[in-house]
Amino acid sequence: RTRWGSSNRKPRNIAFDLKMAFVSSPVPVGATRPIRGRCNVRSRSLAARRSAVTMTAFPKWSPLETSEGNLNLFGHVDYTSRNAGDTVQLVKFFVDDFNPASLFDGLDGEGTKVCVIDTGCDVNHPALAGRIINEASANFTDDNGGSPTDVTDGSGHGTHCAGIIAAEERSAIMYGIAPKTRLIICKALSDNGEPRGIIQNVPGRLAAAIRHGVDKGADVISMSLGLPDRIYGLPPPFEDIYVEGMADMYVAVQEALAKGVVVCAAAGNDGQTLTTNTITPPGQYGGVITVASHDDQGVRSSFSSFGGELDFMAPGEVYSCWPIGLEYSGRPGNEYESLRGTSMATPLVAGLAALFKQGGRVPDPSVLTQGMRQLYNVHNFRGRTNYEVREMMRLLAERPSEHRRDDGYGRLVRAYVYVSGEVPDTA
Repeated sequence: RTRWGSSNRKPRNIAFDLKMAFVSSPVPVGATRPIRGRCNVRSRSLAARRSAVTMTAFPKWSPLETSEGNLNLFGHVDYTSRNAGDTVQLVKFFVDDFNPASLFDGLDGEGTKVCVIDTGCDVNHPALAGRIINEASANFTDDNGGSPTDVTDGSGHGTHCAGIIAAEERSAIMYGIAPKTRLIICKALSDNGEPRGIIQNVPGRLAAAIRHGVDKGADVISMSLGLPDRIYGLPPPFEDIYVEGMADMYVAVQEALAKGVVVCAAAGNDGQTLTTNTITPPGQYGGVITVASHDDQGVRSSFSSFGGELDFMAPGEVYSCWPIGLEYSGRPGNEYESLRGTSMATPLVAGLAALFKQGGRVPDPSVLTQGMRQLYNVHNFRGRTNYEVREMMRLLAERPSEHRRDDGYGRLVRAYVYVSGEVPDTA
């Protein structure tokens, strides 16, 4: 694996898969920096990285004047242009083929709960503080003094994923897919990875976090992570603990699915390193919704893993929340930063799942858009189970009747489109 290069962030000894990456990469142009999780990134030039550091107002623009009018958009995906006057590609969500109204018009996630199992979350972030159920959140790691209730995120990965799902709309660069859902934060991954000697405990932590989320009433579980089936070279006692934990994690996932919880997992970021099936558990498990990343041309991202378990692709290069005061690629971070990986595509799909859950509970279906009513009525689906949500998403996909190991059913083309916008002059 490649070295991190000259960065103030320490190298990670990570055996789980955090599917993220920094936009300002310290590795050479054209190289990839695997983070043994769900994220790689293609670096930009030094000039572009310097531009990213000095562009102060960019994270604050919204709504944005675009080719489709003045819009408040979900996120920015073309990270190569950051100067005033530059054109950027953004994701506009909720288009409807059947009706001029948004496909998800009237749905915002209210009344639903999403459990984010990750590195924790900045519970004081202004876009997330009102969305987190603090009393239901829990820490399963030794971070933060081992406090069972302190889910502080020293990585940024968990906060970024949480924001993609539920960041409140507050005239910022982005807001969440389901901005009124409530979040159950489960910190099951440590800030700086799991050093050899305790990695064997990670599958058991994830199993406990899954069960905790289900017990606290989660409608959706989002996991932007992955684990190898086994880690070769561990001493026998530790290997036994790891293998037993993996078996328990599988059971916990199946228990969640049996209770009607939607489980979304990242496909992984090993698409460039291997030519065979590169998806790892829990994305490898049957029944879960496994998500890959695509670029702004709709093509599977070069880093994105693939295999027969893959369900859908979603945008994997987005802005989202970043912990206040946490360093971002060698500089002080802003409230919103851009990361790239299947980690970012997964919470996007988890947020859509929350909307499907909410819509299925509406007492009067006439309040839903025509397109949503048609989706629910195809097989009398109401989003009651992972299967029903997955099938409704399939009807939004590029090829609802054709599955490919490279990209599943393709992009969710009826859920979003790309539009162009211009970075404002902040002088």
